[in-house]
Amino acid sequence: MRYLVRAGDCAASVAARFGLSTDDLLALGDNSRLSEGGRDPHILRPGETIEVPDPPGSSASFSSGGTRRFRVTVPTTLVRTQLFDRQRREVANRPYELVVAGRSRTGHTDGAGFVEERVPAVARSVTLRVWVHEGDEHPFEEEIALGAVDPIEEESGVIHRLANLGYGSAEHGARGVAWALMAFQRIEGLTVTGELDDATRDRLRERHGS
Repeated sequence: MRYLVRAGDCAASVAARFGLSTDDLLALGDNSRLSEGGRDPHILRPGETIEVPDPPGSSASFSSGGTRRFRVTVPTTLVRTQLFDRQRREVANRPYELVVAGRSRTGHTDGAGFVEERVPAVARSVTLRVWVHEGDEHPFEEEIALGAVDPIEEESGVIHRLANLGYGSAEHGARGVAWALMAFQRIEGLTVTGELDDATRDRLRERHGS
């Protein structure tokens, strides 16, 4: 059957909802078209439809006074984000706390400032707290929406990625997008044009991780 993609959906969250792995979902029906033209198939566009399995018709019977145990495997997806300080330096080897669905886990950013954690694929957001500097009493805190970034082929997807990387002016109209692109290109050693050429798009995808 067909499923209508909604804002906030991604391949991992839809797959989890129907009890599939992400790879199985992308191999179902005509879903292979999602990777055409170099598109990242894990990022879905609100309003498009994808193939999903029909609802199962099986049932289980129980007798009174009996006890049944079931083991449920919860599909997960990878949350990966890189942190920089105000001087655009990587926040490396610093303690963090990640909270998802009321559960907390702790760790340290790696040598390049990355946080990588697997979370339930149906999660819509996580809260990340990072103690950026030694002796910080209060951490930097950010709520990260999962599955909410549009494809990089769309202008909204470019704006979201720039904003996520700290180029906030991208959210303020066409001039803001141009300024954000120029700043990104300058930092990355690309030709500074303020326009989204192929080299800039590829580097943006690389830096954002999607």
